[in-house]
Amino acid sequence: MIGSQDNLNFPLREVLLYPATAAAYDLGRWDLLLQQARGAGLLARVAAVLRDAGLDDRIPPEMRWHLDSAFTVYRAHSEDVRLEVEHIARALKPAGVRPVLLKGAAYLAAGDRARLGRLYSDVDIFVPHDSIDTVEQLLRWQGWSGEELSDYDQAYYRRWMHEIPPLIHRSRGIAVDVHHNLLPLTSRVKLDAEALAAGITPSEFPGVDVLAPTDRVLHSAAHLLLEGEFDNAFRDLSDLYLLLTELSAADPGFWDALLARSRELGLHRILYYALRYLARLLDLAVPPDITAGLQSAAPVAPVRWVMDRLFTSALLPISVAAPGVWPGFARFALYLRSHYLKMPLPLLARHLWHKAVITPFEYRQTDPV
Repeated sequence: MIGSQDNLNFPLREVLLYPATAAAYDLGRWDLLLQQARGAGLLARVAAVLRDAGLDDRIPPEMRWHLDSAFTVYRAHSEDVRLEVEHIARALKPAGVRPVLLKGAAYLAAGDRARLGRLYSDVDIFVPHDSIDTVEQLLRWQGWSGEELSDYDQAYYRRWMHEIPPLIHRSRGIAVDVHHNLLPLTSRVKLDAEALAAGITPSEFPGVDVLAPTDRVLHSAAHLLLEGEFDNAFRDLSDLYLLLTELSAADPGFWDALLARSRELGLHRILYYALRYLARLLDLAVPPDITAGLQSAAPVAPVRWVMDRLFTSALLPISVAAPGVWPGFARFALYLRSHYLKMPLPLLARHLWHKAVITPFEYRQTDPV
């Protein structure tokens, strides 16, 4: 069965959860670990976890340089993001806007363990909707610019989505995604951006904030389960595991607060799915009363059966998923589901028609070849 215990006996999972197991690996097992970690974007995290566990001296010399190189890249990424956040905060200061960092940058700025070995493709920030035009203009004045998009794609972002088109700094090359909500405005899963404001707290970086701990978990879960992109799914699942284990250990009331907040923000079912698959795939110990409290969010049995088989395949690294066509089908099915949840059916049909027919036609009309 997909997601059964037999299929979960792979070295990447073992080392992330139980680092000491690596001490008994032979070279073949180490080689498989490195292949799986690299494919899942978690090589630097494996290096960080082994160092954190005091097992650095148990790494075979043949494997050490791979992990040392990944760890060096991680440290460089972290410093680049820290400096970029300083630039963003300085650019927005004249308007009195304190951006709220999201996802990877938030883990770094909050000092969360989920920052360990985390690599970054961009910096995500969240600002009030009524400040979005000012924020975009200030960033453009300071060297960020967007790629050329069609009128349709501009409207797609600005009318229906939860963010403006990505901006990339002309000299530093780092992208910033500016959000005014955490979910698309047309999403079937509604999220009141103003409800997040009560929990926003200062970060360890000057001039920027982060979401409340419960909200960082819920946003991470929503991003993982609703975006429909699974290339980094196991990494994001590992992020969630680190967040939950750290925050619940530090605060005895965290689990109850998380459950209450999921209801308040309308993310009750998202939390249900996230904890279900964290327990199944990463052995997360969820308190029984929390599991019981989430039963009202569970889908009906046939839907739950289907979702279990789709998610337990799609969330695993592609290199360790079940052989055959099933993993690709599962990811594609969840990709379609994400679009169904993002838009009402008439709008989705219009969007798919435009992207499948109109956009290629317009491209052929402008292509000089």
